[in-house]
Amino acid sequence: MKKKIISMMLIVVVMFTYVISDNITVLNANELQTETKEYVIMVQDNKVQEIVDDYSENIIDVSNEFSTEEDANLVKAELTKEQAANINKEAGVVAVEENQQVKALTENKPEVETVDIEKWNLSMVNTPKKIKNRTNVKVAVLDSGIDFNERVNVKGRINLVEDDYRGTAFFEDVTSHGTSVAGVIAKMNPNVDIYSVKVLSSLNKADIDTVVKGIYWCIENDIDIINMSFGTLNNSQILEHAIKDAYSKGIIMVGAVGNDGEEGSVQYPAAYKEVISVGAVGYDGKMWEKTSTNGEIDVLAPGEKILTDGAFASEYIAGGTSMAVPHVVGAISIIMQYCKSKDTKLMKNILKYSAKKLDG
Repeated sequence: MKKKIISMMLIVVVMFTYVISDNITVLNANELQTETKEYVIMVQDNKVQEIVDDYSENIIDVSNEFSTEEDANLVKAELTKEQAANINKEAGVVAVEENQQVKALTENKPEVETVDIEKWNLSMVNTPKKIKNRTNVKVAVLDSGIDFNERVNVKGRINLVEDDYRGTAFFEDVTSHGTSVAGVIAKMNPNVDIYSVKVLSSLNKADIDTVVKGIYWCIENDIDIINMSFGTLNNSQILEHAIKDAYSKGIIMVGAVGNDGEEGSVQYPAAYKEVISVGAVGYDGKMWEKTSTNGEIDVLAPGEKILTDGAFASEYIAGGTSMAVPHVVGAISIIMQYCKSKDTKLMKNILKYSAKKLDG
């Protein structure tokens, strides 16, 4: 009798466990169907209002103030995976994707030995002592902002970062990343017109939609060169679309490949063929060991122990492929003052032809 009772109890326990497990499975499935994430939708002009009307409760932001392209309107919304998939099937929708982030490709704490690092980088790239200002070249630094500094000729500023520290022109760059990038460009070519396009937050990060807004601002304002010292390992169809639009308008874009070493993949946007990808050379004249090399690198430039500008016009030592990019931007700006070509392929060839070949 005891055996029968125990057996019956086991059956009840098994059945009860099955019911619980089944309920849990159903709940998880429901959660998956209702879980929302932040998505970015790129749509044509005639589709914007329809998306807004159909998903009014989900909309976070609608932006087209900088884009003159009819298919480059951005809608940011909280959507389920199913909603995103449905929108992506609709006519007039260019792309729908989760809103990912890029980050500044800087070395957090560059190690500095007791060596004379002043101007080693400028000597390595043979920066001319005097540059004739034959024609104005407009360079946009898409970054964390640029603090006021008499040595850096900032012609214009725009802050595209929502809910972030806004400060003043004297102190708009909390991290000094954008300021240090601009400092390198200004040291290479004091005549260049620099525009601060703030897209990176106080954490040195930016959502893809913010970066895309910055690129379209550059198109709208006839920028010649864009400095992009940031990256992400994830491809973005929306970012690539903006890059191609800028390329088609003759804007030369320069991007950092990343700081993940020999096994690291070249990051986006540098990985796009429309962008000149830049790795770093160390103080010893060799490729910097942390340069990401898994992918195509167009050119190398100084990216270790770089003496540049920091907060309140102070001197600042920075490193990373972030710092290599402005050297290339500076070089291109000098070339453009003599020959204002907007051909990225030509600029790549000029850089490769004039560059020194590293030993090994």
